[in-house]
Amino acid sequence: MRGPREPLTGASSGNDNPPRVFHALAYESAGGGCATAERVAADRAAAGALDAVLAAVARRRRLEGALRERLEAGGYREVAVPLLQPAASGDGWEAAYRVLDQDGDILDLRPDVTGPVARLCALGDAGGPRPRRLWYQAPIFRRVPGDGAREVLQAGAERIGGDGGAAADAEVVGLLAECLEAAGARGWLLAVGHVGYAREVAARAGADPGRVAGVLRGRRLADLERVAGAAAADLAWRGDLSEALAGRIRADLPAGRRWRRVLQALDRSRWGQGILVEPGFVPPAAYYTGLVFEVLVPGSPWPVGDGGRYDELLRRWGRAEPAIGFALDCERLLQAVEGEAPAEGTRRAWAAVSGAAEALGAAAGPGARP
Repeated sequence: MRGPREPLTGASSGNDNPPRVFHALAYESAGGGCATAERVAADRAAAGALDAVLAAVARRRRLEGALRERLEAGGYREVAVPLLQPAASGDGWEAAYRVLDQDGDILDLRPDVTGPVARLCALGDAGGPRPRRLWYQAPIFRRVPGDGAREVLQAGAERIGGDGGAAADAEVVGLLAECLEAAGARGWLLAVGHVGYAREVAARAGADPGRVAGVLRGRRLADLERVAGAAAADLAWRGDLSEALAGRIRADLPAGRRWRRVLQALDRSRWGQGILVEPGFVPPAAYYTGLVFEVLVPGSPWPVGDGGRYDELLRRWGRAEPAIGFALDCERLLQAVEGEAPAEGTRRAWAAVSGAAEALGAAAGPGARP
């Protein structure tokens, strides 16, 4: 989600039977047409695209219905944003698939929904009531390492405007937990970090907050001590809420105090058993500013969802507002719930996470480990 890319290679005649796919380099820019050098007949789905029939479609529709019901019961209203977006219009959209239309305009197939929703609220809904509680179900398209998925069906929610404190964070995390419950997920963990806290810990230790965040964002933990110095000890640990609130989260830092208030709210909720506190967790998206989280479900070698606070994103369109949200990968979630997830290819190995989270114990409950 960072910086422009080369245009997507590929253009289709649109009239052939069967359809043909042509090399983009054969595009005749002077004449505006396509050469006729055929590369491959489009007789099957592209790698990483979603094909589903019969029972698979029914399962997906049941999940979509369960999530819709839970999101609307939480007071969130459905929003839709265009599939085609202005090129490079979001943070980190270098993973987007780019197309060139007949007028010569370069457009992106949306690789993210948060950015377009934020733009809608900042520009088209600037005078609307706050907070805006919005939800969506929509496919996104991007190159993603790991499982090779290019088309990802997402369901998510965004809370924009209003109070940006601990109660708002706990509301969104609670809604995410309710969605996991509605989907039938069991034994899930929510790995929770705080971008502002990681940066303040680094700065207090005399390290460069940007470099430390970059190491954490890239999961280059072997470089953490060299880059973060004394800050590494405050960042390189995982534990449950009781350990975090017993003093591991530094209350002498402003972000630490804010994070503690969120963790205290989660500790009072019925979801506390499923929280894994991880100060060194910084997600790839650069727009996050505060609380961040990632959803881990037994049976899936990849996270099935993520989210966090992005208070500065709307400033891009001239209207800074508190904002927090999450997105679930519906296909990964279904595979995990139904025991169909592949066993390899993990970006974040479940075995490592569950081993580090033994402090969570085996207490029963919606978020407890199995």
